[in-house]
Amino acid sequence: MDNARREEEYARQRRTEERERCEEQAAVDQIRAEMQREVANLRAEMFNERELVQEVVGTAIGEFSNKQMDHVEKAIREIRDMLSVAIERRFGELMGRLDALTPGASSRAKSFKFANEDDNVADLPNPLRKGMN
Repeated sequence: MDNARREEEYARQRRTEERERCEEQAAVDQIRAEMQREVANLRAEMFNERELVQEVVGTAIGEFSNKQMDHVEKAIREIRDMLSVAIERRFGELMGRLDALTPGASSRAKSFKFANEDDNVADLPNPLRKGMN
């Protein structure tokens, strides 16, 4: 009888331990499931953050490159203008030297006229006339 009581008590103790293990396993499974949900939420949030950062960085790079292109285009125009002025000046100096070396050649500067110039200046308005509005 003593053995039967011990076996019964031992079996009760094993059932109690098994029930506690099942409860612990259920708690562990529940915590594991919650952690997996949190990890999934964090991954989704990180993905959204990465997309936002990529969009912001792309916009900033685009704006910066547009500003740089404007600066480069402006610098190219300035350099082209300076180069044109330098070429015109050099060409004028060379033409002056050629005129000085060529015997009997008249100076080009004296006979230069714009295409729309005319010797007649009668069409100009008289600023002294009264009644002009």
